[in-house]
Amino acid sequence: MKTMFLLPVVLLAACAALEPTEQFDTGSATVVISRLSPQPGTVVTVDTVIEATLRYEIRNYVDKRDLYYIFAQFIATDPKRTMATIGVKQTADTLVNITSLSGTVALKIPLKDVWDQPSLKRPMTLYFFLNERTAPNKSVVIGAAGPIEFQ
Repeated sequence: MKTMFLLPVVLLAACAALEPTEQFDTGSATVVISRLSPQPGTVVTVDTVIEATLRYEIRNYVDKRDLYYIFAQFIATDPKRTMATIGVKQTADTLVNITSLSGTVALKIPLKDVWDQPSLKRPMTLYFFLNERTAPNKSVVIGAAGPIEFQ
């Protein structure tokens, strides 16, 4: 299953200047990469599984089930959009529902889920997003970490 998200150009422009281990603070939440394997710049293959540990903090946290979640997205090329992303199959390892205002989560991102996508931008550019659901099947990015490039 292919998941596409349209991201605000402002968010991606702000992220592009960051080092992968730095946080991106939207004013609503922060996400910090505390561990990443393989390291940015590594040559990856279809069999690579990216493992990340992320710390997050949400300001104005609302204790409501399934309101917040963290997931990974790769930059895609889509001539019809200014910026688009591609996601991996959603599992407990690739998308984590957030149940507290701050904490640590671990994600495992199998590249086999996106490897053959024709719209996947190369070199692969990865972001981790913390989203808040605004309606069924709709959400907004409230925190992010990235970009992280793999060859």
